[in-house]
Amino acid sequence: MEEHYNKSIWGETRDVELTTMSRVFGETTGQDVEAKNLEIRGNWVFHFDPEYPNEIDCYSLEGGVPMCWEPWSSVTFDKSPFKPNNDLIVNETLQELDKIYQRYS
Repeated sequence: MEEHYNKSIWGETRDVELTTMSRVFGETTGQDVEAKNLEIRGNWVFHFDPEYPNEIDCYSLEGGVPMCWEPWSSVTFDKSPFKPNNDLIVNETLQELDKIYQRYS
């Protein structure tokens, strides 16, 4: 199975990376976001908001960490990396997001 955890953005371990990403995300969106509610896969950051548990926002990392965080798309919880043992579906989700994003850009 291909591992889709993104290469480190800041040269940190995965846990430190998610903690750093949650701070950057929180500072730019004004939301209080815990690291456990973010996942980085491929060119995407997935954000789980406990207030909307079935709507996972997807943010593109194409071109680096955005200055302004605005979700590109959203997926259901079942298509997200937050659902345990979901790698095959997440791979399909990543391919779909990449395809749609590339058509746009």
